[in-house]
Amino acid sequence: MKPIFFTFLFLVFSLHGRAQGIYPPTIWTSGVTALDPGIEDSGLEFLDIAVTPGTSDDVYAVAVIYSPVNVNGITVMPDEENGTSMLLLKYNLNGEFQWLKNLGYLGESIIHICAGSNGQVFLTSSMTVEEINFGNGVSVLRACLDGCQEMFVACLNGNGQALWAKSVSAGSNAYLASAGIATNPAGNVVVGGNYEGTSANFGPGFDFNNLAEGGFFLAVYNAANGTPQAVQFLASDSDPADLQHLAINPNGVIVLSGSFSGNLKFANGVGINTTGFFDGFVAGLSPGGAAQWAKSVTSSDYLDILGIDIDDAGNAYLAIDASTDLRLDNSLILNINNAYAGVVLKVGSTLFSLPVVIEYPTSDYAVMDAKLDHWGNIYTIGYLSEPVPYGPNKAAIDGCVDGFMTGTSNEGLPQWSRTVGGSGCEGLINGYYGAAIAIDDAGFMYCTGLFIEGFSEDGISIPGAGGFISKFNTSIVDTDEPGSLVPMQIAPNPSTGNFAIQLASMPPANTEFLLYNMQGSIVYRQAVTAEQTEVQTDLPTGVYSAVLRNGARMERFKLIVQRG
Repeated sequence: MKPIFFTFLFLVFSLHGRAQGIYPPTIWTSGVTALDPGIEDSGLEFLDIAVTPGTSDDVYAVAVIYSPVNVNGITVMPDEENGTSMLLLKYNLNGEFQWLKNLGYLGESIIHICAGSNGQVFLTSSMTVEEINFGNGVSVLRACLDGCQEMFVACLNGNGQALWAKSVSAGSNAYLASAGIATNPAGNVVVGGNYEGTSANFGPGFDFNNLAEGGFFLAVYNAANGTPQAVQFLASDSDPADLQHLAINPNGVIVLSGSFSGNLKFANGVGINTTGFFDGFVAGLSPGGAAQWAKSVTSSDYLDILGIDIDDAGNAYLAIDASTDLRLDNSLILNINNAYAGVVLKVGSTLFSLPVVIEYPTSDYAVMDAKLDHWGNIYTIGYLSEPVPYGPNKAAIDGCVDGFMTGTSNEGLPQWSRTVGGSGCEGLINGYYGAAIAIDDAGFMYCTGLFIEGFSEDGISIPGAGGFISKFNTSIVDTDEPGSLVPMQIAPNPSTGNFAIQLASMPPANTEFLLYNMQGSIVYRQAVTAEQTEVQTDLPTGVYSAVLRNGARMERFKLIVQRG
């Protein structure tokens, strides 16, 4: 694994001046500041971020703190004995802090979160402590003896109250590690994880013995009460394999990625072989969890898969940090001319492409995550210490390290790039290489990052050291003076195809309303000249992107049509 960039923060010369260009403006930023971070330290790291589906846009983030922190005037202390604690935080659509949950010390763990459509937030993590108390009478106990690691899945409502929590145990010498969490179209919660040992207990009816020595699994839980619904052991006949990421599309198709050594074989016979000591892999699964295809992703030098997303057709999008070259099933698909490259690899059962390739001359850069919006646009986040050209911009840095964001069309055309953070040392990164970006149903982007010498961006300043959550208006990519359009509401939504558009004020001249299907084609267009406009369509049942547009300024929502 390439060293995390903190090692180099004060060894890098500072470059000043941001290249002018067209890029999404910051809508809001909220900071968590460390009260005693220490030298060359942010005092905390954000590990994951999630946005509630629909139009509420509640934002959840989870962070590990290493020092006392200030959250909206509240001082939160890390666990006194172990020195770290996990925090779950909630913000509303305007970036206003709502509440926090101090989960205490969980062990040296990665925590993953996702949000449900009813405002719930779901968590999964490994645990080495004997008990985790979520409040409201909900807790989990570790079943194994000392020196072991188990895992849990938990659910909190939108007010921060624990609704349920379930542990997963695996015997006296257990090792369980969570790898990701997502909801499926049925509203159930899907958790991926790794195990070592010959047994695993997920709850009544799902107590397994005589397993192979190790592998990875998917477990499905009822979102309402946490009852296990299904468990599949996907690579139990393989050599060492490590599941690291999962994503699920609206059709229930699942993609997985991670690393493996030797042979990776799924239960239904789909498999691949490694060409080196440890290779990356990506696999596509049916909604029922059967492997449909699998491919190895390798480099002759260095490769790390840092994030994953999936489109409606079931293709995976991998955020990759690589050196020298990139190979798919041992076939060369990219020569890296400079030392390193941040890449987004789109791959399916019969296709692949490289819609994003960002080469750079230093190891002190990475694409940390990649996500898609409803239009198929691709967004990446990471960090950099030297100017990197991408699209119409050459994003210069203002401090020793800056956060770095890019936007790319679904045709693979670079749209914009920008840096984030100002004159200090910042990065859109976390030390565990987990997800740190989310896209809401209107297409706006949220991300987490950290700063060491103060944050300053788009008129927003936060002194000291800490972490930040930001929302960006990614609908604005081609105007020098970006700004949002008139706020819009659609009612009813869902509808039968007939609904009203309600604006907060009179729209500017030449404003129009458009509906896009999920393939990106315009299926309806109407001029909007009043605060309320009635719309009548004969669109079939489905999900559409609703856009209020005036030139380059847009407001975007998800519209659901239900007929019959």
